[in-house]
Amino acid sequence: MNCARCTLADLGMTVSTGRVVEFRSREYLAHEQSDGAVPMVYPANITRQRVVHPRDSVRKPQWFRATEPVHTKFLVPAGTYVLLKRFSAKEGKRRLVAAVWPEDGRQPAFDNKLKYIHRAGHRRDPEVAIGGAVWLNSNPVDDYYRAFSGHTQANAGDLRQMRFPSLDQLCQLGQGSHIHPENNPCGHLAQRPIR
Repeated sequence: MNCARCTLADLGMTVSTGRVVEFRSREYLAHEQSDGAVPMVYPANITRQRVVHPRDSVRKPQWFRATEPVHTKFLVPAGTYVLLKRFSAKEGKRRLVAAVWPEDGRQPAFDNKLKYIHRAGHRRDPEVAIGGAVWLNSNPVDDYYRAFSGHTQANAGDLRQMRFPSLDQLCQLGQGSHIHPENNPCGHLAQRPIR
């Protein structure tokens, strides 16, 4: 944790809550993809440090019909984002569960039970996003967050105060890692020396 000296603001980033409140947006949600539909991402789409969309085991509608200009207020710009589950069970192994939403050209809709880290609403370099997810998913950072926060919820205020490595260091973490389950980057990566 000694190399973590930057806040999100120092890195030119911030954290926001997903814009879609499911019960208020039911008329825009769909179970099937159609013209004008974009991915609707829930915490249940995050599994083993990646975002799986669509995911068969998610019973909720996984598409958001953005057919009118007014619907775009629910979307975030196309880009690469670090997503965090907002809530974790007290008895859960981890308080912080992060994954990367990769750039695919579409503007996604994020459920309000997700936090997303971004650069003032804009895209983030993929390596920096991957490095951020690796950092947040590491055991030392999870332990630090438990001691620092005490909440079972990843709240924006705590994340804004939390310390992160520099952009170059996050990029190094992102380039040296693959967030596929078989490579399980948790734990040791945040402890290794970062130049």
